[in-house]
Amino acid sequence: MASASPRGTPTPMPSVPFLDLRAQFHSVRPEVLAAVLAVLESQEFSLGIEVETFEREMARFVGCKFAVGCASGADALLLSLMALEIGARDEYIRIAEASLARQSLCNRWAYARRAETQAPAVKAESKRPN
Repeated sequence: MASASPRGTPTPMPSVPFLDLRAQFHSVRPEVLAAVLAVLESQEFSLGIEVETFEREMARFVGCKFAVGCASGADALLLSLMALEIGARDEYIRIAEASLARQSLCNRWAYARRAETQAPAVKAESKRPN
């Protein structure tokens, strides 16, 4: 898209390069393929030595004692809400452009925590004469 110059002639917009995932993958291809092959051969798709190694290396990289590998961003968000004990009557701020899955997760977690903390319904006794 072009914008108009003061004289009315279009001024070309500068080109912004997109992230080239193919080039990025090419730079680490042998390492990635070796790791994928190791997991396929071990058949340890969850937990196992690869996950333990990842968690240990990630914890060291970010400078903390532990790290937890998650299957998705939604899982990571849920674990964060649980770890921080965020739930009923708590306020949290999230970006407006959050995916529907993340919005739903936050709403379900808050609802579940709200339901968990509400007092049980008191059964009313009948006042009808016998």
